[in-house]
Amino acid sequence: MSADNVYIGGEPHPAFVRLCVDHIARTFQSDATKVGFFTRMNTLLAPWIADRGFEWEMHVDETPFDLWTIQGYFPPRAGTEDETRWIAENRASPRTHP
Repeated sequence: MSADNVYIGGEPHPAFVRLCVDHIARTFQSDATKVGFFTRMNTLLAPWIADRGFEWEMHVDETPFDLWTIQGYFPPRAGTEDETRWIAENRASPRTHP
């Protein structure tokens, strides 16, 4: 996007970054986990954004567990043998549980 397409307070802003994160594997289970995620992301990205004088905005979308697939396979449920197999094989495969 060109600098004249980004506004802060109604004024064009030439040093702005907008980050969009799709979080699909699991959902954040608590407010503390959410805060921890954003704290880690801000720390990780600081050398490329904040430390270079950019202002930024970030949002996270969480996809419901039953509305995504990998290679056409629904993901394994947490703590199942299927999840253990996916991790060990490092690839998607059919579920053996509902």
